[in-house]
Amino acid sequence: MLRTAQQRIPARARPRRALRGAMPNGRKALTMPLRRTGAVTFPIPGLPCVLCAHFPECEISLLYGNLMLRSILICLLVLASACTGDETLSAYGAADKTWRLSSIDNAAFPAIARLAFPEPGKITGHTPCNSFQGAQTAPYPWFSAEAFTVTRAACPELALETEFLQSLQTMTLAEVSGDVLILSNGQGREMLFTAGG
Repeated sequence: MLRTAQQRIPARARPRRALRGAMPNGRKALTMPLRRTGAVTFPIPGLPCVLCAHFPECEISLLYGNLMLRSILICLLVLASACTGDETLSAYGAADKTWRLSSIDNAAFPAIARLAFPEPGKITGHTPCNSFQGAQTAPYPWFSAEAFTVTRAACPELALETEFLQSLQTMTLAEVSGDVLILSNGQGREMLFTAGG
């Protein structure tokens, strides 16, 4: 009696059948064997089954596939939210106000100097003699005024302007409380601003 090709192959050498039955929606289910672990099945609708060319669509079983897929989606959402929104001083009460300098290191400032945060990441202002603009991109409560451009008009209060700008660039922390803005650093220096004026 002649045996078919399948009967001639020992049972251990036969490839395992991937087809485990038809799914309710008419698609085929393909399960990849996993050793010493269980498999979690998740559907990939419309995905051509690259593991088995006989089935146009299939469901692939992967180790903890659903958990992995959910983790990836959560990470993408967190990254997307981190890339949007303002985390600088502007978002914490400093925007839409003009801040007038009251004192530097608890000593009253005798001239007029102002700060403003017109949009996220930007700082502008007026010194006793000139106007300036720069970048402030540090997330609150940190502060970092940098990349200043300053006009070059001369006036009798130029020394006070220099003191103001140099002090401003050494500040590393910010605190907004209503109409009061306090800039400070780790060396104990402090600049006190009030809104308006």
